[in-house]
Amino acid sequence: MYHPYFRGKQFELITIREMAPLMAASGFVPIIEPVREALKGLERALTEICKVEGKAIVIVNPFHGDHSDDGGGITALLENHFLDKGGITAGILLQNDMDTSDALACYEKHKAHSPTFIHAGFTEAKALAEKLDDGLADTSHVFFEKHCHKLYRKHSRARQNVCCFGMVSSGDATPTTRLSSSFPISMSPMTKRIWMVSATS
Repeated sequence: MYHPYFRGKQFELITIREMAPLMAASGFVPIIEPVREALKGLERALTEICKVEGKAIVIVNPFHGDHSDDGGGITALLENHFLDKGGITAGILLQNDMDTSDALACYEKHKAHSPTFIHAGFTEAKALAEKLDDGLADTSHVFFEKHCHKLYRKHSRARQNVCCFGMVSSGDATPTTRLSSSFPISMSPMTKRIWMVSATS
C-alpha cells in the first residue's frame, strides 16, 4: 500500500480527481492536508475517490494553510458528506507542537471516521499508546521515517502501521513518476511533490 502526500491546493486536488481510478486500482491511499479555506475542491476530489471505491485520509488538523488554527470546516465537511463513506478517514497530524492530551482530544472528536495518526515529529508516542490502551489495536498509524525511528514506532501495536521512506518529485519536465516497480502513475506537471509512504511489516 502506498500513501502519496498531497497539500490540498487546486492542482493537487485536480490530480487526485483525475487519478482516482488508477490510485484505487493500484491500492494508493492519498493523504490530503487541506491548505485552502474553500473546501469545494476537496469535496469534489473525495467524491471522485468514493465513486471508484477508493480510499483517502484527510488531515483534520493541518499544520499549513488556512485551516492551521481551526480545522472545524474540514471536520464539518467529513461529517456532512462522508460520514457514511468507509473509504474516507480522518487523519490526525502529530507534530512536535502537540502533546498527548491534544492528540487524544482530536481522536475522540473524529472517532466516527476511523482516524489515522500521522506521526511527523510527535514526541509522546509511548504516552499516546498507553492512553489508547486496548483501543490501540484498532487504530492505524503512518510514520514519517525522517521523524520516527524504529524504537519510536515500536510503541504502536496497531491495526496498520506504514512508514514514509522519502519524497518523490515529478519535476517540471517529467509528468510521469514511477512510484514503485509495479505501479507507474502519471501526474500533472503542476504537482511538484508528493511524499511516498509504503507499507511495512
